[in-house]
Amino acid sequence: MKRIKNLIDQVGISSPGAKQKDDEIHPHTVERTTVLPSRILSNPTFQAETIQSIDDAVFNPDTDGNIIDVKRLPDHPTQELIHEMCEKLHNQLSAVSKKLSDVILENQPAYRKELQRVRDLQKDLQIGFSTCCAGKKHLLSVTSFVNLRLLVHVQHRKNLIALHDALNTIKTLEHTDVRLRELMEEENYPEAIQLCLECQKVAVAYGQYNCIKDLSSKLQDTIEQIEEQIDVALSKMCNHFDSEMYEKLQVGYKLLGKRQTAVDQLLMHFTTCIHNIAFQTLLGYVQLCTKEPDANLQKKQFNDLCSIVDSSFYIPCLLALCKALWTIMYCYHKVSLWHSEEFSEFDDTKISDEEIDNKYITRKLEHGRHRIWLDVQSRIKSLLLGIDLSSFKYDEFIKVVGIVNKFILVGATFCGSGDNPEKDNFGSTLHEPIYQQSLRYFRAYHKKSLEEMHMFLDNEAWEACPIQKNFSVMQLPEFKFLHEANYKDIIKSSGTKHSEKSSKNMFFNYNDNKRHPFEEFAGKSDDKTNVNGKTHSHSIDDNEMDDELLFDYIEEDVDDDDVISHKENKVVGPLLTNTALNTLRTCGKYLRMCDVLKPIATDVIICMSHLFDYYLISIYDVFAAHEPGIPGCSKKLYTTLSRIKSELIRKEFDAEEKNTTTKVPLPSLSPIVNLKQRSTMFGLPHRITATESLMNLAAQFQYLQPTLRKVIPSSQEAFLQQFYAQTVSTCAEVRSLVYFTVGAGSIDYNSILSGMAEVKWDLKEIMSQHSKYVDALLHHFKLLKSGFTSAANDMPFPDEIEKIIWQHCIGMSGKTFVEGFSNVKKCSNEGRALMQLDFQQFLLKAEEITGVRPAPGKEFVENYIKAYYLTAKDLDEWMKDHSEYSEKQLSALTSCSASSTVGNANRKNKQRMRAMIDDLTKRK
Repeated sequence: MKRIKNLIDQVGISSPGAKQKDDEIHPHTVERTTVLPSRILSNPTFQAETIQSIDDAVFNPDTDGNIIDVKRLPDHPTQELIHEMCEKLHNQLSAVSKKLSDVILENQPAYRKELQRVRDLQKDLQIGFSTCCAGKKHLLSVTSFVNLRLLVHVQHRKNLIALHDALNTIKTLEHTDVRLRELMEEENYPEAIQLCLECQKVAVAYGQYNCIKDLSSKLQDTIEQIEEQIDVALSKMCNHFDSEMYEKLQVGYKLLGKRQTAVDQLLMHFTTCIHNIAFQTLLGYVQLCTKEPDANLQKKQFNDLCSIVDSSFYIPCLLALCKALWTIMYCYHKVSLWHSEEFSEFDDTKISDEEIDNKYITRKLEHGRHRIWLDVQSRIKSLLLGIDLSSFKYDEFIKVVGIVNKFILVGATFCGSGDNPEKDNFGSTLHEPIYQQSLRYFRAYHKKSLEEMHMFLDNEAWEACPIQKNFSVMQLPEFKFLHEANYKDIIKSSGTKHSEKSSKNMFFNYNDNKRHPFEEFAGKSDDKTNVNGKTHSHSIDDNEMDDELLFDYIEEDVDDDDVISHKENKVVGPLLTNTALNTLRTCGKYLRMCDVLKPIATDVIICMSHLFDYYLISIYDVFAAHEPGIPGCSKKLYTTLSRIKSELIRKEFDAEEKNTTTKVPLPSLSPIVNLKQRSTMFGLPHRITATESLMNLAAQFQYLQPTLRKVIPSSQEAFLQQFYAQTVSTCAEVRSLVYFTVGAGSIDYNSILSGMAEVKWDLKEIMSQHSKYVDALLHHFKLLKSGFTSAANDMPFPDEIEKIIWQHCIGMSGKTFVEGFSNVKKCSNEGRALMQLDFQQFLLKAEEITGVRPAPGKEFVENYIKAYYLTAKDLDEWMKDHSEYSEKQLSALTSCSASSTVGNANRKNKQRMRAMIDDLTKRK
């Protein structure tokens, strides 16, 4: 510091004389000190740079700015260095002063304004002071004649009155909890909430008292307790809706300002209620069918409980579960209906807090419907897939499907889809499980039906059931549902407003939830079975075939004479065997399955065709396939029979196919049926019953064809057309083959051949009288005719059957003629003329006896006789074109034809013809 002071003294910067002296010694320094401040004033950039060069420590209040630059001086500073530092500091001081001046000038208006406010405040204070002084002076003058104690007591009295009122109010608040408890016990929640809220307002007004703090806390606890009770009451609405109570709850939530919270809580309660009630309902039935401790059952999951429900309790359990879940849906519907009626009075165009709440509640309830439906379906789905239903009886399974389909209809109505669940626009997840169970059940049921059909055919007596004349398959109880289905179609096509209105909420129009849509399934007896929400008034047990079940289609006026007639096989209606009738009943059950579940309709109809296939091949195998001498069937029938054998028939003792496929063995003829006795015309009554039952079965299938076309998907109509064209149409041919034995065995054709062998055919003259064997053959025809007449008195004998048998007889007779002619060793032209005469006589008389015209096989005989007159060349061509004749018959032509008697070429022609016959035989 001394060095700085000495240096300043030497420079003389602190005095004018020193400054003058310095000017003389350092002219450059003087010039700078006088010029730089003007540059600072005129140059803002230089001014900013100068201020920027000031050390930040100078502006620190904790630091002495004078010492900073001194400490920077070296130990021996020069005079120039000191002048330079002084000049720098002077410039910085000038720059800062200039900046400070600018800031002051810039804020001068505000300074003046603030200064004026200070002056005004000072003036107000002076006025206030004067007022106080005057008041004090007046107060001193009053004390002489006014007692201030009186004023104090008056004020104190007012305070005490206010305190008394406050204490009474606090006392009332203390006793409010009693009234609140009474209101809560009465479930009068709106008044309880209103009272509690008023008490809270009073408590806020008297908050200065310490006791009120505890009371406010108590009131808050009471509010929370009321909310809990309201929430409990709200949860009860999920299973038992009470409009009056629900209105109280909504008013309560409105007072609390928690209407949106209330609807959220309500949806949660519905979800919880679905799971709890479903579990408790299922648990009750599981406890009935198991000895497992309740504690263990309580711990099981819902799906685990579904798997241990006994089959005997399954339908009651399903019914109870559907009823319980419907009750929840019914309550939800009532909640939505209550809100829709409540909100109808509000104006949607106005925006308010209450309208916002209404829109929120409406949106939540709309979305909640689908969530409730999904939760409900998940419970039913778990029970459906819990056990295998393939062991159920038919009516039991149909009842299960009917309940589920009714539940799907309920869901469609619940979600606003009306009574058309096929559209599936309401998100039903029950179609797939019921489809899986139905397909599994139907495959097992179809296998059982085929095995049952095989058992029926094995024990079939081939006697006709007494059926009414006007019998139709629609009279069977299994087909009753088709009448109701047609009625439903008529109702749908009418499109009346009444039906539309009734179907909109048809399952939620009950006045209370004691009634439910499943009442028709809840009866103790199974006399009503429902599918697709339709009631059918007949129940069929698979193990029963009583006369009572035939009530609608058996012959009426059953008395003793009718019983005797029945035993004598006098049937007035269509001929149907017990097996054929049972097959029709089974087809009715199959059609009901199609009606219940459209997705498996194709599988059901294919299996339905299997029933007809098996009956057809059984008739053929029992009555035609093993008969000796039976002619071959057509290519169409052969293809059909081959297909049926590959699809349905297995070997009797093939255990592997029995367990893995639905194939069944061919039936065998019952021991009580004899098809070999000539006295019964080779079992003609049994054959008639068998073939006519097949034809009547085919006729009923033809009658059902339009119904099957409606049921089967359009993509599978080709199968249906092929079934009728390739299978049903072959019944007539099977019937014809069945009667071949009757036609072939009723006439002794061997005796006719013997009679033909006795005739001399190498005649020299033309005969005018036919041979005796023709009369013998016609005599057989007459005997057979009388047999038919007597048989018609004892059994149904349709004219068509008689015609078929006569056709076989005439055809066999024609073959006998050709066979007898082929046995001739020598024959003249006159003998050939006798052949023609004999055959023409037979045709003439046979037509009179049988009434069959034209005679079958006529060309077969005539062509053979004409071949006797052909030349060798023409005979060669004729043989090539007529492969229907046997080798023996063709060889006979080479020996007895007209060409065999011509010259020396006879031997060569015979050899050539025999070689050609051998070649033709090999080709066959």
